[in-house]
Amino acid sequence: MPEMKVPLIKGALWIVSSRVFTGALGFVSTLVLARVLVPADFGLVALASSVAMVLGTITDLSTSQALVQNDTLEEDDFHTAWTLGLMRAFLVGLLIAGFSYPIASFYGDERLTNVMLVLAGSAFIGGISNPKLIVFERNLVFWQVTILNCLDKLSGFIISVTLAIAFRSYWALIAGIVASQSVRFLLSYAFMPYRPRLSLSKYRGLLSFSVWLTLGGWVRSLNSQADPLVLGYFVSPSLLGIYTMGGRIPTMTIGQIQGPVAQALFPAFSRIKGDQLRLQQAYRRAQALLCTIVFPAGAGVAVLAEPSIALLLGDKWLPTVPLIQVLAILAALQAMYHSQPMAMAVGKTRDLFYRDTMLFVARAPLLLGGIIIGQATTIGVLMGAVIGRAIASLVSARLNMSLIRKSCGLSIWLQLSGCIKPSFNSLVMVGSMFIMWEPIRSLVGLEVLFLALMIFNGLISYLIITYILWFVTGRPHGPESELVSLWRALATKLRLRRVTFGRTF
Repeated sequence: MPEMKVPLIKGALWIVSSRVFTGALGFVSTLVLARVLVPADFGLVALASSVAMVLGTITDLSTSQALVQNDTLEEDDFHTAWTLGLMRAFLVGLLIAGFSYPIASFYGDERLTNVMLVLAGSAFIGGISNPKLIVFERNLVFWQVTILNCLDKLSGFIISVTLAIAFRSYWALIAGIVASQSVRFLLSYAFMPYRPRLSLSKYRGLLSFSVWLTLGGWVRSLNSQADPLVLGYFVSPSLLGIYTMGGRIPTMTIGQIQGPVAQALFPAFSRIKGDQLRLQQAYRRAQALLCTIVFPAGAGVAVLAEPSIALLLGDKWLPTVPLIQVLAILAALQAMYHSQPMAMAVGKTRDLFYRDTMLFVARAPLLLGGIIIGQATTIGVLMGAVIGRAIASLVSARLNMSLIRKSCGLSIWLQLSGCIKPSFNSLVMVGSMFIMWEPIRSLVGLEVLFLALMIFNGLISYLIITYILWFVTGRPHGPESELVSLWRALATKLRLRRVTFGRTF
C-alpha cells in the first residue's frame, strides 16, 4: 500500500493547494458580487446555467474516465476522445442555442435568450479542450492541473468582479464563466502539447466503458440541477437567487475541503482494483480522514451561518441562513460515502447508472412534494425544497453504501463505523460553541472578533476531544495518527530549512 499512499497524499496536497486558492477566490468573488449585485441576478444566471448544464450533460460521453481506467492507452485513444468531444461540442452548442427562446418563454423572462446564446458558445469552447490532460491524473501528478485550475479561476474572478463593479449587471457573472472556460481551453494545450486529428478508430473501447457512465451522468445532471429548474417555475428570480446562494456557501466551504481527496480517489483506486483487501483498506482510510476533517467544518458552518452572512454578505442575504444550516450538514454527510470513484475503478458503471436512476426516481417526487407542502404551510417554498432534498440525501446515502459494498465487499456497518468518532467529536464541538456563545458575545462587541473567537473555540474544542478519545483508546492507527505524522513531517522539513537558511547566511 505504500506505493499508492505516497502519490495519493502528494496528489491530494496539490489539489488542496488548488482548492485553497480557488476557494479563496470564490469566497472573495462571492463577497464582492453579493454586495454589488442583487439576488435576482444570481437567480437568473443559475437558471440559465442549469439548463445549459443539463443539455451539456445529455451529450456528454464520459471519455475522460474511460481514458483513466484504460491500462493500455495509445495515441488513437486520445484522437478518438478529441473527435468525439468536437462532435459533442457542436451538438451541445446547437442545443443550448436552440432551446434559448423556448426556455425564456417557459420561465417568462426574455433575458434568458441572450444569456443562453452566450453560454452556448462557452460550452463549445469547453468541449474541445485537450484530452491528454488526463495523463496527469492517471499518474497521480496534479501540479500541472493545479496551476491550470488556479489560472482559469483567476481569469474568471478578475473579469466578473471588474464588470460587476463597473456595470452592476448579471452579465458580469456570465462574462466570468466565458473567460474561465476560454483560458482553460488555451492552457490545456499549453500544459500538455498535443496535435489532435480526426479519428474514431477507438470509439468502441471508449464507449463500451463510458456508455453507462454517460447514461448515469444524464440522470445525475437532472438530479443536481432539478432544484433551480423546478424552483424557477414556482418562485421569482430573487427567491431563486436566495436559494442558489444558500447552496453556494456550503459548496465553497465544505466542498472545497473534501474535494481534494475525493478527486484523487478514482486514479488511486484504479491502480489497486485487482486487490479487494487493499481497496477496502484504502477506502476506509480515505473515508475516516474525510469525515474527521469535514464533519466539524459542516457543523461549524451551520452554527455560525447567521453572524457570518450578516457580516460578510449583508442583511439582504439573511434569508439564506436556515437554508445554509441544513445544506451545510447535508454537504458534510457526503464524506461518509464516495461510491463514484470506487465503482468506476472496478468497472461497475452499470451499477452507477442504476444508483443514479433510483435516486432520481426518489428525489424528484421528494423535491416537488417539499415545494408543494412549503407553499401550503408556513415553512415556505424554499425550506420545503430543502426538506425534500434532505430526505433524498438519506436515500442517497443508503444507495451509495450499498454500491460500495457491492464494489469492494465492505459492509455497511464497517462504512458507518468510520464516521462514529468524528460525529461524536463534532457534537461536542457544537456544544462547546453554544456554551461559549453568550459569554463571548457579552465580552466582544465587534462582529469580526466575535466570529474569530467562536471559530477558535470550535477548533480547539474539536482538537482536544479528538486527541483525548484517540489517546484513551490506545492511539490506534487512523486519521488522527496520519495527521500527527503529517504534522511532524512538515515540522521536520521546516526545521531543516531553517537550519539550512541559517548556515547559508
